[in-house]
Amino acid sequence: MSEHPDASELSADDCRRIFRLVHELCELGNDPVQWNTHLVQSVGALVDAPVTGACVIASDLDPARWEAILMVKHYIDDAWTQYIDQADVRDNPLTPPIMSRLGTDWTCTRRELADDTAWYGSPFYERVAAAAGTDDNITSHVCVRALRRIHQISVMRRPGEAYFGARETAVIRFLHAELAHLWRKPEAVEIDTLPKRLLETVAGMRRGLSRKEIATDLDISPHTVHTYERQLFDRFAVTSRGELLARLARAIRPSLPK
Repeated sequence: MSEHPDASELSADDCRRIFRLVHELCELGNDPVQWNTHLVQSVGALVDAPVTGACVIASDLDPARWEAILMVKHYIDDAWTQYIDQADVRDNPLTPPIMSRLGTDWTCTRRELADDTAWYGSPFYERVAAAAGTDDNITSHVCVRALRRIHQISVMRRPGEAYFGARETAVIRFLHAELAHLWRKPEAVEIDTLPKRLLETVAGMRRGLSRKEIATDLDISPHTVHTYERQLFDRFAVTSRGELLARLARAIRPSLPK
């Protein structure tokens, strides 16, 4: 599966809606909870899915000790929430095929991960999925290896509703690939690996604050801010604040939590 799927498999309207959503997420990019909330509230409309979720997990996830770094849900019932909170997902028939793909980029329907016999015949289906009023689903992963993070999108339909098809899968795959492209840009990776104080200094520069104003905001001395600026200049191979901001402008994207 390619990182950048061919947009030709989507309609012009699908592409416009995907790019509009990515642009909106970039504008909200400093707060992972905020932009993931907008994502899960918007992605359902793209694929006619009433239940959606997004999470960030470590790339070395252990299914026996499942824990999300960040999770945002939209119309997900308590049965799902309780199951997730128990932190052991081994009885889910989707877990083995998901774990076998961990660390790679993929977008699959439920039927590609587990056939109807395995899905509907599992105790998990009755205890969790059906109890929560959910059935067919699409799961999508992208792995940002430099940050050791995986971002997951999940969309679900209610029992009795039509299965997801090729078009819905292509929409989710293309949307997720666009986000992955932004996260993997060298400038984006460099920003996400900056220490907290350097990130705060960058944020002050982007707001147009002077060295003294940044120092006041961070409750440190202007000399310390100057030291942080020099560290940033050296790290990004630039010689001025203007060059630095121009370089970082190419890294606008929704931020992943550390």
